[in-house]
Amino acid sequence: MEYYVALRDATDAGDDSAASALMELQPYAVIGAEQAIERQDFAEAERLRRLVAAADPRAPSLARMASAITKGLFDQSRESRESQAALDEVATANVVAPAITPTAPPAMAPPVPVAAPTSSPTAMVPAAVAAATPVDSRASATAAIRPPATSAVAAPARTELVALRTPAPEYPDERRGRRAVGQVVASFTVNSDGTVGGIRTESVGTRHPAFERSVARTLSRWKYQPPGESRDVTMSFNFAP
Repeated sequence: MEYYVALRDATDAGDDSAASALMELQPYAVIGAEQAIERQDFAEAERLRRLVAAADPRAPSLARMASAITKGLFDQSRESRESQAALDEVATANVVAPAITPTAPPAMAPPVPVAAPTSSPTAMVPAAVAAATPVDSRASATAAIRPPATSAVAAPARTELVALRTPAPEYPDERRGRRAVGQVVASFTVNSDGTVGGIRTESVGTRHPAFERSVARTLSRWKYQPPGESRDVTMSFNFAP
């Protein structure tokens, strides 16, 4: 698209072939930007949004893409801050408390020797013995409590969507007389049971409400094999008599 934008802008009158090529490539750039947003590659999404803006500054998808990129960057920044806070908390909990040195009990005083009696044996006086009561000092070292290591669990790989009933949109009868040609980009959600909902349609270039209604009406009848979880999908449809 960069080549065709430069080719279109090379002359004052513009290059019709470059403008036509940009019109055809624009929906694919929109799809690529939305897929980049889904996988959180916001630098690539912003690059594609700028290309769409250069190709058609009035493209209806520009506001939606800009809003999604801004929200995604905000959420990504918030998750980064929360992860850093969690790491800081774990690092603080891992600091080992200083060990307490046990205190040795005081030594017992030796007994006082008793002198031998010098007179009658009955005159013996019992000697006083100084006994020291030992102090039972008990100290326990506090062991550092470490939180259990967490192991990262890999997310299960997402399986490809399997279509069960996906008929193509019909060309509207009311547009056959004018032999109108157009393109519609549709975004929708494949629910966990395989049904389709949340359908959004947008014409590329000139707006064709009849084409958009045909796409929305057809998508509401589509059916996929239940994927187990909802999935967002973006597709492009071309109309020609």
